[in-house]
Amino acid sequence: MKNIKAILFDFHGTLAYHKKKIDTKKLCQFLRNKGFDVYHQEWEATVKYVFFVDFPKGEINNWKDFQKKIFERLNIEADKNILRKLVKYCRENQKIEFYPDATIIKRLPFKKAIITTIPKFNFSHLDLSDFDFIMTGREAGRAKPHPDCFLKTLRKLGVKPSQAIMVGNDIDIDINPAKKLGIKTILIDRDGLFKNYKGLKIKSLKELPKLLNK
Repeated sequence: MKNIKAILFDFHGTLAYHKKKIDTKKLCQFLRNKGFDVYHQEWEATVKYVFFVDFPKGEINNWKDFQKKIFERLNIEADKNILRKLVKYCRENQKIEFYPDATIIKRLPFKKAIITTIPKFNFSHLDLSDFDFIMTGREAGRAKPHPDCFLKTLRKLGVKPSQAIMVGNDIDIDINPAKKLGIKTILIDRDGLFKNYKGLKIKSLKELPKLLNK
């Protein structure tokens, strides 16, 4: 591909996956045992709200802040001991890892960035040294697919939309928003869900070098 100077990557589902997930039913059972009337459906809905609305406002810096905000949204007045136990549980029971094929990133001779709404503290244990910039909802001030997520990343990298390509696994959140800004796109379809997709598509990140050299 000619004139490409930067590759923008979605994070979850593209570069990384949940090797271990928080069991919200177990978490809420713990809270009910402590006298709090909360169930997993409302907990999960609140988590999404905090991720996509509160986090981009810059109010959350770590797991403790995250849990405190969830409590606030649910009108739960939990003491420091309960908060400490929940933070410990979340740290120990959520594990995000790179897909094995993400090692190919080292070989790509372009500027590289991650664009995600997920807070950095969720994946700060990973080696991110191959990336020039990490754009989360906090840096953008908005959640993906807002255009600012893409445009601010391009400015940080010093490239124009026509000089960048977006690699992501979600057509509505990664691919179409990037296309509207004039960014080239590649859909990664790891599970073969988008058989009728007409644009550039790969099944593994290992296919990127060959595709980018065309």
